[in-house]
Amino acid sequence: MMSISRLVQGVSPVFFLACLLVSTAAHGQVSTASVNGTVRDSTGAVVPGANVLLRGVETGVERPTITNEVGNYLFLNILPGAYTLE
Repeated sequence: MMSISRLVQGVSPVFFLACLLVSTAAHGQVSTASVNGTVRDSTGAVVPGANVLLRGVETGVERPTITNEVGNYLFLNILPGAYTLE
């Protein structure tokens, strides 16, 4: 028959790993996203140096950026919510 102390020794590492996994999963619930795209003119040509503005609908927080040499823009670490893009 297994003694209590032997049982506790066997369970302790398993319990520790379970707690570690749960805390990691809980931390993973903080989610952000990215928004990216390409600005093009009416002829389809890319527009380098264009001003792009991402605005939170509920918060009003604005995040400006400028397109790169091939017309691409990128916003990182965007919190969940509704946004407008100008």
